[in-house]
Amino acid sequence: MNDLSLVLVTYNEEERIGRFLAHAKKWANGVTIFDKSSTDRTVEIARGYGASIRSIDFSPAGYEDTASLFKTLPNSWHLLCTPSDVPTRELIDMIRDLGENILDYYDAVIIQRKTFLLGEHIPSGHWGMSMIPLLFHPRKADFDSDLHIFVSDKSRIYQPVYSDKAYILHQTHATSASFLYSHVDYALGVSMNKDPISALKYSKKALRNIRLMLSRSFRISIHYHAWMMYHHSICMATIMKLEGRDIESEYSHRLEAVIREDWGEE
Repeated sequence: MNDLSLVLVTYNEEERIGRFLAHAKKWANGVTIFDKSSTDRTVEIARGYGASIRSIDFSPAGYEDTASLFKTLPNSWHLLCTPSDVPTRELIDMIRDLGENILDYYDAVIIQRKTFLLGEHIPSGHWGMSMIPLLFHPRKADFDSDLHIFVSDKSRIYQPVYSDKAYILHQTHATSASFLYSHVDYALGVSMNKDPISALKYSKKALRNIRLMLSRSFRISIHYHAWMMYHHSICMATIMKLEGRDIESEYSHRLEAVIREDWGEE
């Protein structure tokens, strides 16, 4: 593969975007950034590295319409990353060595992503090493709108034989507060935009699997409690979706009623 491009979705990433793009210049032939109306210097810094910027409306993580966005990308193979990602040299070499028979037939390629959550990497944990079709061709792939598994025809996703050195390093959330804030938004996006019952079942299954690993390693504990926070957010978002209530309007009307009754104001 001679034409490997890069795509990112960003919002207020001025602290990380420069370092990421400086590294990406070593292997990416082009960079497209869908920026969600950043209020910091993300766009200015990215343009300084020659990135193509597509401005889109702000949305919390998990709400992006990836199906529509990715169909507008240039006609080449793209690697989807975040500003906290670093592809290893072995991974880029593996991608560049993909044969034309593979590139002609398949729409996407599974990529290993090694995650450090709150500074910890748990090889057997749910976020330890994930397999995601992060390499894709926008003119060939039939997208759905899931943030992670976004190629609808799973039979046209290629899974290479990987070495333990070919992966994307993904470091996420330096503090528990950042994890909680971002995953509340993400959980709302998943439950509101996808099938809430499926999201709840998946989260419950993942939590059960992590709980079973607690007895084997105390280090799993940080993943268990992190996923517990995420699971609780999924539960609350699912209940809101299924009840179909406009709780924000109820809240406002209730306050207005109290003001009228207690304070005599119209």
